[in-house]
Amino acid sequence: STSTSWSYLHNGNKYNNNSSSSYGASFAADDTIGVALDLDAKTLVFYKNGVSQGIAYGPLPDGTYFFCISQTCTA
Repeated sequence: STSTSWSYLHNGNKYNNNSSSSYGASFAADDTIGVALDLDAKTLVFYKNGVSQGIAYGPLPDGTYFFCISQTCTA
């Protein structure tokens, strides 16, 4: 939820710095999500089932990057 965290949400939105906006296709169980971090171009792209959803973020700041995958379940 900070300015240096970037997400692709199940509803297709992207999320950064406590704000979400329209981005790509929604996804659900059995979909495969890929992530491409291009440190030369300083961009972050997400893929759904092998199909690029376009550049989600860029240019990214210089620094060290850590990856996290999270699933939120509701009853």
